[in-house]
Amino acid sequence: MAETKQLVLVVEGTDALRPHWPTIVSNYLEKVIRCFCGNDNQDLRKELALVVFNAQGTRNSVVFFFFLSNTSLLQFSSNLVSVLDVACLIVRSSWTKDVDIFMGWLKSINFCSGTTKDVDLYGTATAEGLSEALMMFPYVNGFQNGRLEKHCILVAASNPYPLPTPVYTPPCYQPPLYKVMQPGNLLCDAETVAKSFSTSLISLSVISPWWIPKLEAIYNAAKGLLPECGRNIGIVTNPDNLVLISERFVEARIVLSQPEITKMPPNIITKF
Repeated sequence: MAETKQLVLVVEGTDALRPHWPTIVSNYLEKVIRCFCGNDNQDLRKELALVVFNAQGTRNSVVFFFFLSNTSLLQFSSNLVSVLDVACLIVRSSWTKDVDIFMGWLKSINFCSGTTKDVDLYGTATAEGLSEALMMFPYVNGFQNGRLEKHCILVAASNPYPLPTPVYTPPCYQPPLYKVMQPGNLLCDAETVAKSFSTSLISLSVISPWWIPKLEAIYNAAKGLLPECGRNIGIVTNPDNLVLISERFVEARIVLSQPEITKMPPNIITKF
């Protein structure tokens, strides 16, 4: 059985991320994706998927699934804005092994317009986006996990919705006895959902054009760090923006540690 390595990008689909998206793709995501998929070892199977989440806004949490190919991408992307404007909080792709197709998906995201007020008042549906990513990964037990390497990157530019919201959680191991917890619907905020990444044996990294404390807390929660541990990060950072890469995501740490990484334009980037 060939070893499988999977990567899911969870992307905020609002106007807050729109002006920074091309730079994030070129400076970070494309480098990571091509490094992740660049190994020619035939025993390694690499798969990529995309989750786009919208502003929390209204409470009708619609999940919309789309399955893209070369031919359907342009047809779908032209309608994505109108789909998201109809209170569609989550848009999910299928898995693909083709890097060029996946890069086409990233560059064709139509960010939802007219949601600035919703983002300011309610925050983004980060918890739902992370939960959807968790559910995309197949459940495996600890003995099988050596054949499946799972990674996720959250890309956001807004504060998450602050209150617990209904999300579906996958089965996972809970320490200290590592008993398998059954899946189900729970009320969780984004930080609580992030805690399921470590118990599900999935690495979570975070990239943002802003230094948002809540996004840093989500990253630390996925690592299993308690709030009193402070900023125990020890990973790749950029002084102008937030780039937190899991120690378990070796390819991303290597490629983003290279000196050619450039900063985002200072005229559009500030630091919290």
